[in-house]
Amino acid sequence: MNATVASETPSKAAAAVSGAVGWAWWVVKALIGGLLIAWALAWAWQFPVYKFELMIGLAIYAALLIWRPSLWLVVVPAALPVLELTYWSGRVFWNEFDMLLLVSVGGCLFRKGVGVDRLGLSLAGATVVLLFYNLFVTINGSFPIVEAGLGHGIDYLSSSNALREAKGFIYALALLPVLALENSRGTDIRKYLTAGMVAGLIFAGGTIVWERGLFTGVFDFNHPYRVSGWFFAMHVGGAPLDAFLALATPFVVAAFFLWRNIAVRLFMLAVAGLAIYAFYVTYSRANYPAVLGMAAVFALGLTVAGKLSVERFQEIPVIGTMPIKQLAIIGIVGFVVMLGGIKWLVGDAIVDRFSTLSRDFGIRFTHWSDSAALVPDNLGGNLIGIGRGLFPRAYLENSPTRGEHLTTAEFLEKDGDGIVRFNTSDANGALFLRQRFDRESAKIVTLSIRMRPVTTQRERLLVEFCERHILKFLKECRWVGINLDPGDDWKTYSLDLDLYSLGARSFGPFSVPIEISVINRGIKKGVDMTEIGLVDKATGRQMLKNTGFGQGMDHWFVSYGNHLRWHIKNIFVYLYVEGGYLALLLFAGLSGLIAVKLLRRILMGDIFAVSLAACCVGVVFVGLFDSIFDDPKIGLLTYVIAWMALLPTTVEAGASAPAAAKTASEPLAPKARRREEQPEAELEAAPEPQPESQPEPAEVVAAEETSRASDQSETGGARVRRRKVHRKKAAPRGRHDDDTPPEERSFLRKPPKK
Repeated sequence: MNATVASETPSKAAAAVSGAVGWAWWVVKALIGGLLIAWALAWAWQFPVYKFELMIGLAIYAALLIWRPSLWLVVVPAALPVLELTYWSGRVFWNEFDMLLLVSVGGCLFRKGVGVDRLGLSLAGATVVLLFYNLFVTINGSFPIVEAGLGHGIDYLSSSNALREAKGFIYALALLPVLALENSRGTDIRKYLTAGMVAGLIFAGGTIVWERGLFTGVFDFNHPYRVSGWFFAMHVGGAPLDAFLALATPFVVAAFFLWRNIAVRLFMLAVAGLAIYAFYVTYSRANYPAVLGMAAVFALGLTVAGKLSVERFQEIPVIGTMPIKQLAIIGIVGFVVMLGGIKWLVGDAIVDRFSTLSRDFGIRFTHWSDSAALVPDNLGGNLIGIGRGLFPRAYLENSPTRGEHLTTAEFLEKDGDGIVRFNTSDANGALFLRQRFDRESAKIVTLSIRMRPVTTQRERLLVEFCERHILKFLKECRWVGINLDPGDDWKTYSLDLDLYSLGARSFGPFSVPIEISVINRGIKKGVDMTEIGLVDKATGRQMLKNTGFGQGMDHWFVSYGNHLRWHIKNIFVYLYVEGGYLALLLFAGLSGLIAVKLLRRILMGDIFAVSLAACCVGVVFVGLFDSIFDDPKIGLLTYVIAWMALLPTTVEAGASAPAAAKTASEPLAPKARRREEQPEAELEAAPEPQPESQPEPAEVVAAEETSRASDQSETGGARVRRRKVHRKKAAPRGRHDDDTPPEERSFLRKPPKK
């Protein structure tokens, strides 16, 4: 007895020490999380627009995260395509979405537990390699520090562009531990992420419908207007909208299998229709093969996982029982009807896009060659590239060697006054200093600009007023030209003008946005501007904000019509220029690792893995002809999907049967969780099942033992909560067997026969 007491005393002391260390670690994490949340709230208080709305929303979100940390998987993907205030704030690099992510990281730090030891060997190794790679290429692109153009945090020519591009990985890395922790504790993170991605897809599709409704008409497929949604990053081109659609659309299929409710499934069919519409009206020629690639992945993946087969098709009511002859007739009639409406459906816009395919291919190949030539032709350059975020500045500096002149805009300060300088125009004349404003009832307005020529040469400045969202809509805008007197004296030039019907169009309750653009076109040497005002002549109301640039570039932003100077337009050339052959090798290795992991899960019947594979294929197709990873939002989402693919599961551990693997690895359903939480005495007192009940499958027990052994090996012996496998009565006719996982409970499955 004394020996027993002596043995229990050290164990209690060790448990007390372990508990004290755990609480101390949680206190440290909570303090860091609180500081991050406070930083985000203070940032919102200093924001140029919607400061109160942002503070209230962020505070509510922080409280929800402390209550349920996995909610970030819903909120972040859902907010990604619509939380965009740069049109009004002018904050390009660091904005409201960064505040949301800071609160996401801070709120998740309040979660008790450590998630780093729950990553598994493959994900932990990949994370370490990615950490060192991203650290290296970011430092390589940041130094020497250069404050070019409009300055840090605004201009892609500055050194801070490297940190802007790295944000996606930084935030994804900060959120990885809580993702692994929630996964190890049985939270169904698949459903959280799927809900967030589907919500984001709906919001993105809604912004596209809003945009087309205002500018062209929802079903006008003849106008060549290119939608951009609410992705402000497209003001310098790129494909963040296309990449987001490719990443989000496959989760519609995941939702179809994760939720068995017929209403949810019908709703997912409607969302799929919205996604197809969104893909089509982008008029991006890379999107169509991306859709075909994702469809091929689903067809192959669902077939391998056992969800598509002749038997399954024959089980479909009405259609599955039709003779082949009738199905052929219906198919032929449907094809003829489709051909009859193809002219209306396709329209002239997409035909025009593909008619220039050969010419545009030549332009792209030349651009890829010019971009790759920026890498020094030596061993070091080929191995490590030029660094992250450095391409725009390197492309500008090497423009004379290509016989090309590229214009720039600069922000200067002199005697406490802000000055925006337009340098010599380029051949395109497509640099715009823009601000969106509310016209309200103004008819006659007074435009006033205080400016001077950089030299004594005479200059002429163009100003336009347009109905515009991000990309250019119509050539018919309201233009005015101002002739500058020679000399270096500051002068204020004013003129009255009629805006006519600009901004009068609407789509439902929404009015078309209207903006002022000061154009760098035809400028010979340069023009300095220190004040730009627009006053309603009837009321004296100032319609613009930060007219004297006293708040820097707040409320203003600059866009360029030449998109090739900002984007490489190919994922592999981008990786080579940024990180050399080292980046290409790392990308190939990570892609191969993800492919192997997902293939193993698909072979075990994991439908969610099929959706993840479709995401990867779709975004790579988009990246073949456009830039995706230079946008931090898309980078964040891509890394989160990579984490989801590499997180350890029992299916990955090699269980012997799909049902057994999922029963042992999937999170508990609410009823099963309550049953697990019952006291042992109640479980022992439960009545034994009747003799005719189904026996406990041996593979379930085997899978549970395999899962426990694999988890202990991957987590270093950490305690992982396991549910108990109980005997269950045979499912009555028309009901699914309780041992069948949610993904296996297809609406096509017949009731089991007795």
